[in-house]
Amino acid sequence: MLRNTTLLIGMQLAEEIGIKHLEAYSDSKLMVEKYEVQHEDLVSYHNATINMVEKFRSFYINHVPR
Repeated sequence: MLRNTTLLIGMQLAEEIGIKHLEAYSDSKLMVEKYEVQHEDLVSYHNATINMVEKFRSFYINHVPR
């Protein structure tokens, strides 16, 4: 859950300082791949992240192996 929180906080900070095009990288495939969120604890993070993505002109997230 920490990765989800970290991504969301980073996106909020980027939006606050006026960034319009954002790239993010994660070693978690769950963060990067388009999976359906099934765990109740993660649904709110997922929805908040999707809402934040819409605030950027472009958003790119990619997986980087550990």
